[in-house]
Amino acid sequence: MIINKNIYGVIINSVIAVLFLYSAHYILFSDNSKIVSNTPDDASYYLKIAGNFSFSKGFTFDNINNTNGFQPLWEYLLIPVMFLSESQPPENMLRIVLFIQLVLISGSFLIFRNTLREYFHDKYILAFAVFFALFVFFNSLNGMETSLMIFMLSLLTMSAVKYKIFSADGSGSEFVWGVILGFLILSRLDLTFIALSAGLVLISGVRKDKIVRMFRIFSGTAIVMIPYLLYNLIVFGNIIPVSGYLKSGFPETNLQDKLLYLLKYRETYFFIITLLFLIWYSFFKKDKSDEKNFIFTEFIKVLIISNVFLFLYLLLFLKWV
Repeated sequence: MIINKNIYGVIINSVIAVLFLYSAHYILFSDNSKIVSNTPDDASYYLKIAGNFSFSKGFTFDNINNTNGFQPLWEYLLIPVMFLSESQPPENMLRIVLFIQLVLISGSFLIFRNTLREYFHDKYILAFAVFFALFVFFNSLNGMETSLMIFMLSLLTMSAVKYKIFSADGSGSEFVWGVILGFLILSRLDLTFIALSAGLVLISGVRKDKIVRMFRIFSGTAIVMIPYLLYNLIVFGNIIPVSGYLKSGFPETNLQDKLLYLLKYRETYFFIITLLFLIWYSFFKKDKSDEKNFIFTEFIKVLIISNVFLFLYLLLFLKWV
């Protein structure tokens, strides 16, 4: 068994090493035309705004109008990158950004691996590694916020387990977890639903000092989020960024039109799977006797509930679905 476990561990490490080296070679040595053609147009939007800010023009794309229509944490990260690489041609700037994303997504995999090892044999983590490589790793090297979001999600997962956020007793580290949650939301604003879901899970069931623990979490989150929200309110007159309220039809819905095309959205199938898992877990699998597993599965429950909320929002109120 020890030999088999070591073999699985070697294979997992080999997978991440091959992914890193292959991607690094692509980023550093591919033709400029190939790099640019494989990068989404929206990435240039982020780079242009960061470049303008580094030249003291503010958050603007066209050098005329200010904008807050971006995922803020990724944009903030790009500003020093663009400032320090301003002497480089645009293609090299893009390579630098993609390499930063490679470091972030590789770090995310290592954090997920170490966290999952607390609960699963390496043979199951190998299956996770294959899934991560096929559906997450390469898709995150896109010049946009994806890799940073996944990195923050990996930190949130690790800290939820380490600090026993969803245990019966708690560890007193809820404030730190709330800070990480705040940065995760800044990396992708619609992940606000994770905060809502965490609150619902914490308030349910028998937990000591659950109101105090929620206060600690959301105090940490507020410290990160409030400056961003105040900036939006003062400069743009709305805490929601312009891209948010342009895409949102709230409180009106176009539900009838969307139902006609519901089965063409991959989010629909992911929603159905996660909803079935949530029902199964809530009624048949929930076991508080094993605290270690309970903490992990409660966090997974938070992610599933978040996905349910996000899907309902996309279905009911988002205009561009």
